[in-house]
Amino acid sequence: VRQARAEIRLLDRQMAIRQISALGPGGTELTAFGRISTTDAAPAYEGEADIVADNLRVALAWLGLEPAGIPPDRLRRAALSFRMAFDGERLTVPSFDLKLDTSRMLGSGNLAFEPEPRIDLRVAVDRITVDPYLPLIGSALAMGIGGHIAASADLATWQGIGLRDLDLEADIDGWAIEFRRFRIGEAAGARVAAAGHAVVQGDGTDISFDLSTTRPSELLRLFGNGDG
Repeated sequence: VRQARAEIRLLDRQMAIRQISALGPGGTELTAFGRISTTDAAPAYEGEADIVADNLRVALAWLGLEPAGIPPDRLRRAALSFRMAFDGERLTVPSFDLKLDTSRMLGSGNLAFEPEPRIDLRVAVDRITVDPYLPLIGSALAMGIGGHIAASADLATWQGIGLRDLDLEADIDGWAIEFRRFRIGEAAGARVAAAGHAVVQGDGTDISFDLSTTRPSELLRLFGNGDG
């Protein structure tokens, strides 16, 4: 870590962080400011931060978070701006703006640590290729994390298939996923709406869905069934 700088002011049981900045591995630049208050039972932090990385993989490896299974051309350039609050039990992010490789994501969320880890996330993506990040998603599910996710994408590419106007809302509990809403505005000329659940236990999978679509023959063709 190079060129580390901190400008802090202590006043009335509060620590005002006017600036924290540093340069890290992978061309990572960190700038943050905020305040730490001790008026409650435990110290609480509120602030904002900007993180820019020219080679995110190097920075993640330095932190001991080697992105196993992610293709080497992914997780390269990243720029993250966010507001956050942390009170020792809950991390709240009222807003974030993440540019990752060729994707941009806007959203908000929070992570509760007790009594067990739970995440609530809302995110909107302009475009993303899903396949390279499936190992990362699988690792998160394998950790047993639970919570609620609402996500949308203008264009999500999966197995070479372009899914436009993707919108989903789901409750997760490890590998058990309950889809409250799953809609695709257009995939090979078809519209899709679905709801249901998927549970993966050991080598078994339990999937149950209610599905409605226009032009079902086009969907069948996507999955390799040309007989329609």
